Amino acid sequence: QLTMMTIRKTFGSGLLATLGFASVVSAVSAPPLVITEVMPSNKGIVEDEDGDTPDWVEVYNSGDSTISLKDYSLTDDPKKLQKWSFPDRSLASGEFLVVFASGKNRTETETPHTNFKLGAQGEYLGLVKSAQLVQAFGPSLPKLGNNQSFGVVFRDGLAELERSGALR
Repeated sequence: QLTMMTIRKTFGSGLLATLGFASVVSAVSAPPLVITEVMPSNKGIVEDEDGDTPDWVEVYNSGDSTISLKDYSLTDDPKKLQKWSFPDRSLASGEFLVVFASGKNRTETETPHTNFKLGAQGEYLGLVKSAQLVQAFGPSLPKLGNNQSFGVVFRDGLAELERSGALR
């Protein structure tokens, strides 16, 4: 079953929308990096280099140019905004990057791993740049079943939050 809520794509002027079970907050003007999809209970959809199937977060460079990820971080704790820092690498315009939320804390692998895991019963998730919140799902992500993801889909100039099966 698909649950969808529509918000206007207003990244240029900042974005603040309360959507019942999740909030998306942009505290920085025109954030080029956004969380586009989250799977907190991956049971065989995507494997890491160890053959494990950890939770994952997908980020997307919505900007017009390549960006460095070195000032960005992810957190599952609103009191520790820089809980896990992205590796010093670049993401081209229009490029996606999957980050495993495995608790393995690896930055030197092709697909990096955070130092925390996500809870399928709903949990806070934030994207931070230079200690400033860029995007957050709070108070928590919605409760999701095994192999269900939650994310943002861009259609007809709108950004829609969607709960669905998995990977497009």
